[in-house]
Amino acid sequence: MVTAALPAQKPAPARPSSTPANAPAAAAPPAPADDAATAKDPVVQALDRLRKTQVNTKRADWKTSVPAPPAVRFPAGRTYFWHVVTNHGTLVVQLLPDAAPQHVASTLLLSRCGFYDGLLFPRILKGFMAQSGSPTNDQSGNAGYTLDGEFLTGAKHDAAGTLSAANSGQPHSDGSQFFLTFGPTPHLDGKHTVYGRTVEGLEVLTKIEACGATKDGEPLAGVAQILRTWIRVVEPPAAAKQKPGAAGGKAPAPGGSGSSGK
Repeated sequence: MVTAALPAQKPAPARPSSTPANAPAAAAPPAPADDAATAKDPVVQALDRLRKTQVNTKRADWKTSVPAPPAVRFPAGRTYFWHVVTNHGTLVVQLLPDAAPQHVASTLLLSRCGFYDGLLFPRILKGFMAQSGSPTNDQSGNAGYTLDGEFLTGAKHDAAGTLSAANSGQPHSDGSQFFLTFGPTPHLDGKHTVYGRTVEGLEVLTKIEACGATKDGEPLAGVAQILRTWIRVVEPPAAAKQKPGAAGGKAPAPGGSGSSGK
């Protein structure tokens, strides 16, 4: 059973009172082009084939009819960064394919499709978390498929900026909806899949928290919206080609080029 303290998906399509009505649509910045590592990554390529052949973004209902990503094998040593551009700034989340490969594959696919672009954070509870990923911006629904929870490495909700999956409290109910924590939330461990850590932009998360309510049912203090998301893949240092005279031994920082794939 889901308690009010859990980041739950709502079964009903009605808009909760804490969701800002008629939220203004902010201009979305263009996503950068793929760099070589991202464009050539086998997981990205596999998901792009699915996107190009089975996702029609011209359909009015496409955000609720995306096919589930296939099972994929992530190359050892590569790091996957999810860039989430909001109206309050940019968050960079390091995804955790070892902990939750299907959730990471889902995030890559949906980002490459542009699924998250324009979505709101309809539920923000100060001192707890910000939730997004509802295709209808009301905490209900999913992208067209659901996933089982994944707890392969025992990753925990032990820090601010933890990326985790919202669910209905029932098995096989994870999906496109996610939340980012504002601090440690150990009561969620084993109940919600952890699949990323925020590595840049915690000050942006603080601004998003300021838009929140103190409890469910209260109106939000402000609007937090995703403008654009995109993916960047970083190869391990030994695999990355170095420029003449460049120092080796360090992986590139999470900033830089990459793409949403659109």
